[in-house]
Amino acid sequence: MGISAGMLLSGQATLPPVFLNHVQIVLPSPVYAALQESPFVKNELCSFAEKTNTTRQAAGNTWSYTGIYLRGRKTYLEFFEDGKVYLISDPTRSKKTGAIMLGMSIDDRNRMPAVRDRLVAETGSALNIRTTTSSTTNLPTWDTVTRKASPGPAETAIVFTLFGFYPDGITRATQLENRYLPDRLLNEITGLTLSVTPAESEELIKSFRASGYRIEKQGKNQIASGPEITFTLTPRKPEMQRKLVLNLALNRDKTGDLRYRFSDTSELVFSGATAQWTFLFPSD
Repeated sequence: MGISAGMLLSGQATLPPVFLNHVQIVLPSPVYAALQESPFVKNELCSFAEKTNTTRQAAGNTWSYTGIYLRGRKTYLEFFEDGKVYLISDPTRSKKTGAIMLGMSIDDRNRMPAVRDRLVAETGSALNIRTTTSSTTNLPTWDTVTRKASPGPAETAIVFTLFGFYPDGITRATQLENRYLPDRLLNEITGLTLSVTPAESEELIKSFRASGYRIEKQGKNQIASGPEITFTLTPRKPEMQRKLVLNLALNRDKTGDLRYRFSDTSELVFSGATAQWTFLFPSD
């Protein structure tokens, strides 16, 4: 039986709804360049920006990173280029193609301890809430709790990260309200299908279950359903390519060209007021 967000388990605090906030994906250089150069992505798909951010961690070290940002109404995509963004934990190592972060969030940052405690109980991991500060304003920007779901190296890991944002009361919609462009196509990310190894599936399901998501098995697939989002985990052997498919809701039916390719490993296909964006990544 699944657990819905907000249900009370014995001895545990009620959970706030845990939403998808954004998906961070590290792309091969040809795909990243194709997005940079695409008139369709920049001018028709959604709000587009390529920018460099600099933040300061609680330990005092700064972290700078450059990415492409594609924003919808309440969710967005963050793309990094292979080898160009360094790990927070080790500035001598960089994120590699296929690294994926599921950026989850709650609207009330002060309730992060309840979700953190549930993650600790579910996974047995020691997890801390960490604060990140803007290097320009010196004000806190977000708190995070992070779990690495992949047993392999951090450079290519799947990561589950919970965010709570400053100032208090900010929601996903208010976060993006000045950047979302309703006259363009993208409205929202509504689903994500990811091929994973058994070890990755086990760890991700623990994080989803701890976040109050309903867990179901459909054949060989695991389905995690939460507020406004559905995650589907499909089985993958280490020698197989990893496949990521994003389901997108649009503001209107797409007309004209319905298929866009970005280099050899990414394709965006439209059907009415929906779209699927597929990414392929190398085997382990």
